[in-house]
Amino acid sequence: MHLKRTNLLLIVFFSTILLESCSCPLHGENQTVIHIFVSYGCESCIRTLNWIQKYNNSNSIVIYVYDIYDDEDLQLLKKLASALNVSLNDIPILFINMTCLQGESKIKREFPNLLEKCISDGCRDPLTLIRGDNVEKSSVNLPILLVAAASDSINPCALSVLLFLLMYISTLGSGRRLLKVGLAYILMVYITYLLAGIGIFTTVRTIGFANLFHTASAVILVLVGVLSLKDFFYYGKWLSLHIPKGTQDIISTFVKAATLPSAIILGFIVSLFELPCTGGVYLAVLAMLSKSATMLEGVAYLMLYNIIFVLPLLLLLLLVYYGSSAERFEEWRDRHKASIRLLEGLIFLSIGVLMLMGYV
Repeated sequence: MHLKRTNLLLIVFFSTILLESCSCPLHGENQTVIHIFVSYGCESCIRTLNWIQKYNNSNSIVIYVYDIYDDEDLQLLKKLASALNVSLNDIPILFINMTCLQGESKIKREFPNLLEKCISDGCRDPLTLIRGDNVEKSSVNLPILLVAAASDSINPCALSVLLFLLMYISTLGSGRRLLKVGLAYILMVYITYLLAGIGIFTTVRTIGFANLFHTASAVILVLVGVLSLKDFFYYGKWLSLHIPKGTQDIISTFVKAATLPSAIILGFIVSLFELPCTGGVYLAVLAMLSKSATMLEGVAYLMLYNIIFVLPLLLLLLLVYYGSSAERFEEWRDRHKASIRLLEGLIFLSIGVLMLMGYV
C-alpha cells in the first residue's frame, strides 16, 4: 500500500524527534536497523520510501528516515559514508548492516536479500561504527577558496566593463551620479553571482551528484588554467577567455544610458556574459562546497567568495570617485592583462590538479 507524501513527511518528523532526543537510536539487540537518507525534492526518494514501508511491519525491523537538507542529518550521512569508505553519488541512500545502497533501482534490487540475511543471521547497526564520535566538521579548504576568489576578482573580464562604465560617466562630470551608478552595478553583479551560486549548489545537493560535479568542475578548471597560460604567450589568438564579442553592443547601450535602472540591468547581463571568462573557478568552488559543506556553510562561503570577488570593483569605484583617472586604470589593465592571465593560469591549473588528485 502506498502512503501519501504527507504521511511520509510525518514519518520523517517523528523520526527526527526521536533522533533528537538521544545521541543514537535505541533498539533491541535482535532488531534490524535501517537508515535511509532522502531529499523531498526527489521523486525517486518518495517512491523508495513508499516502497520500503511494506517491510516496516515487524518489531524486528526499525527504519530511520533522514533529510539530507537537515544539516545534522547531512553530517551524519557523511560520517557513515566515511566510516564505510563509500562515495556518495546518488539518492536515496540506504544503510543496512555494513552495506550502503544508493539510488532507487539498486535499493529495490538488493535490499530484500540483504534484509532477509539480516533477519536470519543478524546484522550490525552501521551507527555503531561512529557512536560516541563527534559529528564531522566541515572540511572546506578555506585558504584554497580565498585564493580562488582573489584570483577571480582580478580577472580582466571582471574589471573591463566597470572601467568602461566609469570612463563614460566621468565625462558627464557628475561624481555623485558616478558613485550611485557604480554601486548599483557592483551590487547587482554581487547578487547575480551569489544567487547563481546558491542555485547550482542547491541543485547539486538535491540531485546528489557531488562527486561527478566535482570531477567535471576540476577538468573544466584545468582547461581554463591552460587557456589562461596560452593567453600569456598568445593573447587573443585562437580560443581565448573573454566576454563574447557579439555582446559588446548590448553592453555599450546600457553603459551609455548611465542610469540606476540601466546599471542594474548591466550588472545582471554582464554577470551572464562573463561566465566563459570567470565561470571556471566559480564552478570549482561550488564543487568543493557541494562535497564538504552543509547548506548554511555553503551559503556563508559563497557570500564571502563574492564579497572578495567584487572588492577590486569597489576599490576602483572609490578611487575614481575621489579623483583618480579611470583611463589610467584601463591602460594599466590593458598593459598587464597577459601577466594577470599567467598568474590566474598557474593558480587555476594548480587548484584543478589538486581537485583531481583528491586533495581539495
